[in-house]
Amino acid sequence: MVKIDIVSGFLGAGKTTFVCRLLKHYLARGEKPAYIANEFGQTGLDAEIVGAEGLPAVEMSGGCVCCTLKDDAAAAVAGAIRKYNPSRIVFEPSGIFIFENFLEALQSPALKGLYDVGPVVTVVDGLNFTAAKTAFGSFVYNQIKNSPALVVSKVDRLRQAGRDADEIVHTLRGINPDAVIAAVPPADLDGVVLDALLSPVPKGAAGHAHFHGALKSFAVTIDRNLTAGQAAVLAELCAGGGGSFGDVCRVKGVLTVEGKPTLFNAAFNDAQMTLAPMLKAGALTFIGANVDEGKVRAFFAVENGELN
Repeated sequence: MVKIDIVSGFLGAGKTTFVCRLLKHYLARGEKPAYIANEFGQTGLDAEIVGAEGLPAVEMSGGCVCCTLKDDAAAAVAGAIRKYNPSRIVFEPSGIFIFENFLEALQSPALKGLYDVGPVVTVVDGLNFTAAKTAFGSFVYNQIKNSPALVVSKVDRLRQAGRDADEIVHTLRGINPDAVIAAVPPADLDGVVLDALLSPVPKGAAGHAHFHGALKSFAVTIDRNLTAGQAAVLAELCAGGGGSFGDVCRVKGVLTVEGKPTLFNAAFNDAQMTLAPMLKAGALTFIGANVDEGKVRAFFAVENGELN
């Protein structure tokens, strides 16, 4: 039977970064993993990122597997099994998925006898945990409570900001006292730590949350070059709750900045840009509770050959 790992975490927590490391760990163990990503936004990018690493990847975008794409989840898993014949599938649901609803989606007759639920790991955003918990507490609580293993991301950047993960770990212990918790910099997330995270047995899901309707998602196609200054202004405008675009909690996509493909990653007040020569530039997906789509599109409107 194929094992199906579930890697959850709220929007922008760092799930795909963790998944890339996890898939390479499985390869080193002699396994044959495949990856399925579910994007709440209208454009898919995570599978492209993982595929650029030379790993088999499938994208499900435009909704969440726990509701609008629930019927498609089983088909995606069955299709990946037929196409790649993997020993293991790492499934990354949308950042706003509901744990128990996702497990229900896997109960399809089409998957009977084909899989077992493997390790379940939730990635907790070390930089934006408080903001995410305050704005979307039920989602964040549901994922943490139902996961036997938790990994705190961005610990290196947390330390650079003069903070540590102790307070976050204490809060996580209060929500889920039985979970295995790893709060280490990315460089220390080695095979020993990963094996510890993968060892707990998944527990039954409990609780319920459903705020999908409160979140708006849209994609903006961008087919021209941005200067470094324009990209910096964009990052400021996306600042969750403080930028003029409104309450943005997630922005992700690939832009052309100074003539180079650049991965733009924003979660709440944190925005990062990294060169991504292996990815195709052209679109950004915005997700938030009260995002001003008109202002976003106006920013990218072209007048006299320059962005506003």
